[in-house]
Amino acid sequence: MSMENYGKTGYGFRCDVPDFGRVKAFIEKHLDENDRKIFADCESIEDIEDTCMEVEDFDYRDASTILAYVLSSEVHPWIEYCHDDGYYACIMMIGGMPWEVTRPITQEDFEQKAGDLAMEFYGKPVMFDWHTTEDWG
Repeated sequence: MSMENYGKTGYGFRCDVPDFGRVKAFIEKHLDENDRKIFADCESIEDIEDTCMEVEDFDYRDASTILAYVLSSEVHPWIEYCHDDGYYACIMMIGGMPWEVTRPITQEDFEQKAGDLAMEFYGKPVMFDWHTTEDWG
């Protein structure tokens, strides 16, 4: 039997456990009308996570994917929610080839913009660093 390792390395922060009220307020403020409707009937963080799993834009059972979606829309398109087999989850700015980057962003700009949105989402500051996630398959 063989196994392969799929990993992503990038600059970002580790996901935290969000509060339901903060997430609902974040959804109302940052998502468009169609996306807000998707989460309208959610009454708990578990409902939001279940909805995230069913919607392709969010694609994983973690409310932090909403933050990653907004960051990739508002800050930089190469920001992704990444997780590994041990449920270590990060939101990271993934690098690309220079000719593929249409909107360059510095680490300082990323930290400022993403840090502000993460503070609104989690209610506390996040720590930025280089991270690697690994999935074995």
